[in-house]
Amino acid sequence: MTVLNVIGAGRAGTAVTLALAGVGLSVGAIVSRTPASAQRLCDCLAQFGIRGEAVDRLEQLTQADITLLSASDGALADLAEELSVSPDCPQPGGIVFHLSGALSSAILAPLSSKGIHVASVHPVKSFSSLASDPQTLSGIWCGFEGDGAAVSTLSKWFQDAGAIPFAIDGERKPLYHAAAVVSCNYLYTLLEASMQLYEAAGIDRDAASRLLGPILHETIDNGLNLGPAEALTGPIARGDAATVSKHWAALASQSESLQALYAAMGHATVELSGIKGHATPTDLAMIREILSASPTQYPR
Repeated sequence: MTVLNVIGAGRAGTAVTLALAGVGLSVGAIVSRTPASAQRLCDCLAQFGIRGEAVDRLEQLTQADITLLSASDGALADLAEELSVSPDCPQPGGIVFHLSGALSSAILAPLSSKGIHVASVHPVKSFSSLASDPQTLSGIWCGFEGDGAAVSTLSKWFQDAGAIPFAIDGERKPLYHAAAVVSCNYLYTLLEASMQLYEAAGIDRDAASRLLGPILHETIDNGLNLGPAEALTGPIARGDAATVSKHWAALASQSESLQALYAAMGHATVELSGIKGHATPTDLAMIREILSASPTQYPR
């Protein structure tokens, strides 16, 4: 039976452990930054009849075929170095992988120099809460890179768990991860900015959430189905400098961060509108000028 050791029992580590254990990997030892986290994962596994042993230190890890590192990016290098001098685990020929979206498997070089196969697997999923279901990776795309042997073995296990593996370039992972941050994390930032502006307009957050739901879903669907430029609507896409000017003047009463966000997104939308081709170059140039002015000195 293939045995999995787990280092790090946070949200991502818990989800991946549950998914892999659910398709037949045997869980060995679990160690985490806090013992309570390791025990919590053991308790979660026990609900599905799966055993795991919570341990306090890396030195207590037992031998395993695969080791999951679900630690913070800043801890991975030291963790790889510490594991590379461990006499018992991991063993040459075994597999160690991490879940970082920004770091490649090269961060695990101290292990690969010992004959251990290394890889990185990044689930393209927002782990906003602790998983409690082995099906948590079903239908989720997962980016793989690393040693051929490690990628081949891990991709089969993840596929069995319902995930969709795809290859990524380890050297370009910072760009790959930035793409996910822009589309997911920054979406929350934009949503919060929208909520603040609705509140300033006299609409409370509960009502704003309800009215935004349908248009947000429709916007995302249109963007994915038609492409961002084709789906783009609104005043900048129309070249409506007068409306943008009104927005810019109104933003004078709001925080500098909201003004800066509107300007940054507006400039990027001007570029996208140029691709769409509905607005004239003259109108788009006027909008650029508005967005570059002080909110209290906008063009009239």
